Amino acid sequence: MENASKALIIAGAILIAILLIGIGVGLISAVSDPAAQGTDEIVQAGIKAANAKFEKYQGKQTGSNIISLIKEIRIHNSSNTTGNVIKYKTVGWKKADLSTSAGNFQNADNKPLDKLNEAESAVVKNHTYTVSFAYEASTAKISLITITW
Repeated sequence: MENASKALIIAGAILIAILLIGIGVGLISAVSDPAAQGTDEIVQAGIKAANAKFEKYQGKQTGSNIISLIKEIRIHNSSNTTGNVIKYKTVGWKKADLSTSAGNFQNADNKPLDKLNEAESAVVKNHTYTVSFAYEASTAKISLITITW
């Protein structure tokens, strides 16, 4: 009889320990999920802020605004050391043949290519251009800006 009561006490202690471990695991997972979600929200806010400085140029823009956009691209790409450069291309430009995509992209050293300077000097200030964007599928970052004559 004495062994049976000790066995019941031990079994009860084991059940209480399992219950406490289960509660602990539940609390830890409940606390860690909002932290991960908060980190994702911070990353998304950073991407939105980075995109916003370019998205204000979306649609019909004057030549003066295109010059400002090109300067924004130059600043972004030259200050970006992580290789996250924004590519651009021009379509149908009349003053310069800048529509070949290979010459319009950023080089591997993150320094603006001559084509960026050519594009800026080819802008006709009183002409209206159309600006559109392509986004990376996985991150929603702007990956390509197209400036159409």
